[in-house]
Amino acid sequence: MAYKALYRKLRPGSFSQGYVAQQHIRTTLQNSLKNKKIAHAYLFSGPRGTGKTSTAKIFAKALNCLEGPTPEPCNVCSVCKKINENSSLDVLEIDAASNRGIDEIRDLRDKVNYAPSESRYKVYIIDEVHMLTTEAFNALLKTLEEPPTHVVFILATTEPHKLPATILSRCQRFDFRPFKTAEICQYLMEICENNGIYIEEEAAQILAGKADGSMRDALSLLDQLIVYGDGTITASLVLDVLGVLSPSTINELIGYIFDRKLDQALELLDIIIQQGKDIQSFIEDIINRLRDIMFENLKNPKGSIGLSLQELIRIIEIFIQGSKDIKNSSHPKILLETLIIKSIEGDYRKLSLLEKRIEDLEKVLNSPSFKSTPRVEVVEKVKDDKGQSSIGFNTIKNSWDKVLFAVKKESVSTHAWLKEGILDKLDGDTIEIMYEDKYLLHRENIMKENHKNIIEKVLTNIFNVDLKIKAITKEKGKKNNPKMKEKDNLVSMAEKLFGQDLVEVKD
Repeated sequence: MAYKALYRKLRPGSFSQGYVAQQHIRTTLQNSLKNKKIAHAYLFSGPRGTGKTSTAKIFAKALNCLEGPTPEPCNVCSVCKKINENSSLDVLEIDAASNRGIDEIRDLRDKVNYAPSESRYKVYIIDEVHMLTTEAFNALLKTLEEPPTHVVFILATTEPHKLPATILSRCQRFDFRPFKTAEICQYLMEICENNGIYIEEEAAQILAGKADGSMRDALSLLDQLIVYGDGTITASLVLDVLGVLSPSTINELIGYIFDRKLDQALELLDIIIQQGKDIQSFIEDIINRLRDIMFENLKNPKGSIGLSLQELIRIIEIFIQGSKDIKNSSHPKILLETLIIKSIEGDYRKLSLLEKRIEDLEKVLNSPSFKSTPRVEVVEKVKDDKGQSSIGFNTIKNSWDKVLFAVKKESVSTHAWLKEGILDKLDGDTIEIMYEDKYLLHRENIMKENHKNIIEKVLTNIFNVDLKIKAITKEKGKKNNPKMKEKDNLVSMAEKLFGQDLVEVKD
C-alpha cells in the first residue's frame, strides 16, 4: 500500500474527531444541519492548516449522508465512502489558483444546473478562492446569489480581504483561528502515544512553536522526525533536523543585546552561523522571544531586563524590519550582524539610556526624602582683600536670569522694578544695580524695604551667601567723556579675557 502522509492519514472524518474546527464553527454547522437550515454559500477563512478544507468535506458528507442531513456523517454508507475517497461526482473540489479564469467559472456556472447524480446536494468546494480574477468573480456573482436549490458553494481562503464585497455579502462567513501552541503540543503527544512513538515534551513544544498555529505544518514536521528518529524524538533531534536554536541560546544572545555586550553577541552569532542554522528562522525565534519578554515586562514593570519598554519595542522593530529585508538579501550574514549592532549601538539606545537617567533623576527629585533635604548649590568663591570668602561676580552675572525668575515668583511688582536695572559690579557683599536716568522711579522703588528684602532673600537662597543690593544712577561723565569711554572698552575687553574678578582698574 502506498505511503500516506500523516496529515492526510489523520484528516478528521466527522465533527467529533480530532481538531477539525473551533467550537463555534462546529456548533453552528451542526445546528444548521439539525434544523435543516442550509445556506447556499459559505465562506471558510483563516490561516493555513486550520481545518478549512477538512470541515468543508465533513459538511458535504453530512449534507449527503444516506442518514442525513445529519449533524454527524456515518462514514459507512456508499455516499460517505465515495466522498472520503474523492470519487464522488457530486462533491467537487476546485483549486482556484490553477482554475482562476473566466472560462473555468463559466463552465462551472453551466454545470450547476444539472441535478446531482447520486447525492442530495451538489457541493462545490473552491479552495484559495481569492486567486480568481475580477472577471471570474463577476461571472460567479449571479450563480452564487441564486444557485439551484440542490447546489451548495463552500469557498475557502487564507486572504478574505482580497475578495470583492459583492462576494462576501452573499456568503455565511466562518473565521478559523490559528491553533494554540499548547493545543498542537498536546495533539502531537497523543498521536505519538497512540502510535508507540516516544517524544519528549520539550520536543513537542518546539514542533508546535515552529508550526505557527498550523496543525498541518505540525503534522508534516512530526512525520519527518518520526522517519529520521526511527521512533524516538528528542528535543536535540528536533533542533538538529529543523536547524533551529535552543531557547537557552536565544536567551543568551538577547542577554548580550540587553547588556550592550557587542563583542560577545557577535562572537556567539558567528558560532551560530557556522553551525549552519537557518538565518530567517533564527530571526523569527529572536522576535518571538522578544515578544514574550515584552509581555512579561508589561505584567511586571519592575523586572530586571535593564531597559525600558520603549527601548525593547524599538529593538523588536529593528528585527521585524530585518526579517523582511533578509528574504531578498544576498548577504544575510552581514545583514544579521548589522541588526545586532543596531540593536546595541544605535543612537536610539543612547537616547533611551539618557531618557532612563532623566526618569531616574525625576524619581529622586520627586521623592519625599529629597524634598526635605536642604538645597546646596556649588558657586564660585573668591578671596577678598581681607581674606574673607565671598561670591564671585561672574557667578552672579551668569545666574542673573535665575535671580530675576525667582524674584518674579515671589513678587511681580518687585520683578518689574528690578528687571530694568543693569548688574554693574560687586563691592564686597553688596551688588550694585545701575539704572539710567529715565528709570529713576525704578531705582527709588527697588530700594524700598519690602522690595529690597525680597531680592536679598532670593540672592541668599540661590547663592548661599548673605548679599545686599544697592541701586545707583548711571554716571553721565562716563557716557560723554571719550577717554573714559575708551577706558571702559579696554576694561570690558580685559574682563572678557581674564574674568572681571581678576581685573583691577588703577588710575
